[in-house]
Amino acid sequence: MTRDLIGRQDLERLALQRIRSFVGGEFVISVEVEYQPIDESGANWTLYTFVKKGGSPHVVEYAARRTRDTLRNQYNLRLEA
Repeated sequence: MTRDLIGRQDLERLALQRIRSFVGGEFVISVEVEYQPIDESGANWTLYTFVKKGGSPHVVEYAARRTRDTLRNQYNLRLEA
């Protein structure tokens, strides 16, 4: 499967928008994308979420996992020099 290359900031912005679209996702205040060697899914990045107090850990984890899985099928992180 061919993935489009995307910059870190664009991927973080896209991931945050998608996570916040889930009910309960409004508690996510930011996300961070980090490069990792290509894994078994063929993706070269992972996603971390930062949540403000009051959010359900289960809801946030579900939204982040679904977002990560969807975006990993579409994008690989473009390494910036």
